[in-house]
Amino acid sequence: MAAHDQLALVGRALSIVCFRVEPGDDALQSEVARRIQLGGEAFLTTAEVDGHIVLRACFINPLTTRADVDALAELVVRTASAASPTPLVGDSVVFLSYFQQVAVSTARRA
Repeated sequence: MAAHDQLALVGRALSIVCFRVEPGDDALQSEVARRIQLGGEAFLTTAEVDGHIVLRACFINPLTTRADVDALAELVVRTASAASPTPLVGDSVVFLSYFQQVAVSTARRA
């Protein structure tokens, strides 16, 4: 995640992390999830938070590493760039945790 200026880890929390691609509307969030699911490289679902569609990742494998989380962030940015009708500026993934706005640091450190 350190390679992405727009991503900030904010402590530890639950294994479910909700986040969005910004800028991006609800349709882009849904399309990113659909493409990633069909690609088979990772699995994301969507959820509704504060009336908006967000991407939802769940890290339950105890062998998950920081590198796995970084790879997911890279995949989301790459997929969003391909799916977006307008070019995204920089790496535009903003992580918002559903629970106390805590990001992906629940993964075990490599």
